[in-house]
Amino acid sequence: MYLTLPSYLFIDRYQLSDPLFLSSQNLKALHALSGATDLEAPDWVIPEWGSAALLELELPDSSNAEGNWTVSIPLHLRYLSPSAEPPYGMRSVAVPWPVVFWACTAEEGSKFASSPFDRTNLGYDGLFGSKTMFYDVQPISGGVGYEELAVPVMDLNRAAWVESGTVVVIVCGTFWVLLKLLQGVLKDLREQKQAHNGKKKK
Repeated sequence: MYLTLPSYLFIDRYQLSDPLFLSSQNLKALHALSGATDLEAPDWVIPEWGSAALLELELPDSSNAEGNWTVSIPLHLRYLSPSAEPPYGMRSVAVPWPVVFWACTAEEGSKFASSPFDRTNLGYDGLFGSKTMFYDVQPISGGVGYEELAVPVMDLNRAAWVESGTVVVIVCGTFWVLLKLLQGVLKDLREQKQAHNGKKKK
């Protein structure tokens, strides 16, 4: 399965390196991940168009082949630019459908027709050998090739509360740290005074 993601979505390669987690999502392996893979950068600093991932699916066994079979791919949303337009605090984003295909190695001696107008290695075919045959799995229902999702963003109409709340938290945290430092210093002074008084009594 080849998944092309815009810049506001990304895959965590470390999450998909756990075999137990992969098995629970009906995934076998993450074979390739390219593009914008920074896990902490917001969308507005990503210089590239996005990222692309090649995943191998864990196929169901023959006894379960006729039932429903679901594959889950955990996607993460980057911080998007704040918005002051309705719907407040929400924004619509497009999540593209993945390309699902079979990749089979051709038999020895197979001859592939070549043309000077062919363009190769423009997509996932560049991740396989030159003697690979591809069989695309077409989606059951037609559509535009992506899903629209509403995701949360900062509402600029309420940004003042965030700014003032951040200042209050920072000030309270600073006072708490200073208080703990002062308590530690006073405790050391008391212990030194007690030790000094003990020496005087002896």
